[in-house]
Amino acid sequence: MAGPSSTAYLLTENLMLRGTISSSATAAGSNPMNALDYRTTSYWRPAAAGACWIESTFTVPTVIDSVGLYRHNCASAGASVQVQYHDGSGWVTVQILSSLTDNQCVLRRWSGVAATRWRVLFNTTAALVLGVLVLGRAVRLPYGMPAGFVPPRFGRQTDLLSNKTEAGQFAGRAVIQRGAVTEIQQPRVPVDWMRSTGEQVLLHAEQRPFFFSWADVAYPADCVYCQVRGDIPAARVIERGWMSFSLPVECLL
Repeated sequence: MAGPSSTAYLLTENLMLRGTISSSATAAGSNPMNALDYRTTSYWRPAAAGACWIESTFTVPTVIDSVGLYRHNCASAGASVQVQYHDGSGWVTVQILSSLTDNQCVLRRWSGVAATRWRVLFNTTAALVLGVLVLGRAVRLPYGMPAGFVPPRFGRQTDLLSNKTEAGQFAGRAVIQRGAVTEIQQPRVPVDWMRSTGEQVLLHAEQRPFFFSWADVAYPADCVYCQVRGDIPAARVIERGWMSFSLPVECLL
């Protein structure tokens, strides 16, 4: 029995790290690697507003079909974003990101292109701050999210602290955000897919965060940046030729 038609995607490995990294002028004390290392607490800061970019140059043509962006101030910086490759004559734009809100989590895809030079170009009117940038190849999950799946926007975790007067009257409330939690479930995937692709997803998730879009066509704005929560359950054979796995995750909002 086949699962629901899937428009769920993950973006895991940052292929930019396989190449040689360069950038436009960088502010003192900053480094373009700060935006490529998956961390949400370090940032790349260009030296000035205007056109600024991070580039990766590869020794062999590398296929890239997706970009992930998180922890940034693109709205405050008035930034438009272009993903580009060099075709030997000039830069070719494959994706344009505009009208972004600050810290908006973005996963965008296009038909894969093989090139030896890739860059992300920002045109800004104020100083840019960029925390997470990933260029890579998105993984389409074989099985759509099953019944009972909690979309990350509805899985918010909060601590609520209420203030009261001496008479017990409501005097305000503090809401402390702790992200969101959900579980990426794949109850039925082909064994061949699990061995060729699924295992690489699990190995990445053991060590690094990743982008997750559970309904890339219907709800692209629901994209989140995730890290595994606790231990990863073992993938299991459910019948001949089929396996299942799941990833309990914390979504960084």
